[in-house]
Amino acid sequence: MTVYIQCTAKLLKKLTNNESAPATSSNILGAWHANLLRINRKECVVFTHDTTLYSICVPKTTKHFFNNLDKIFLENLIRNLEYENLQKYIGLIPLEDSQVRFVKSTNRSVLGVINNMTRFIEACVYESGGLENTNILELNKYINRVPFTPIKYNYPIECLQGLLLKHFEAHWSALSSK
Repeated sequence: MTVYIQCTAKLLKKLTNNESAPATSSNILGAWHANLLRINRKECVVFTHDTTLYSICVPKTTKHFFNNLDKIFLENLIRNLEYENLQKYIGLIPLEDSQVRFVKSTNRSVLGVINNMTRFIEACVYESGGLENTNILELNKYINRVPFTPIKYNYPIECLQGLLLKHFEAHWSALSSK
């Protein structure tokens, strides 16, 4: 399974393992976008699911952060799904077989949402007294409970739950028909 993450030019410059041509993803994780932002002089990456607009902010934690961004993305996605009490869906995501590919961004609508998300993140971090005082899991939970126009003023968490439930039901009906 390949997950394509469409990155802004700013983020692509930091990555050594990127591809030139964008591609579509047809798996349960779908396609994502990512943007690099700086909060309190610390680099962070915001990942946003193209369809549901579910987003996670991941602060840079190590020197080799960008070299391992594929693994860091998957680990943080799982951690956030667990924090959102969506553990029952994690087993449907074939993580062992997952390959993350970074490509150039093509969807300006999602980039607009990421720019709005960045403002929410910056405000939350400021209110918490800085990035070091911010509970990142709580921050991610909060930003996924903000309605957005591209998803008809629904919340990203509800759209993600609906998508996962659809895949979960399809998986179980396929198993029960055997």
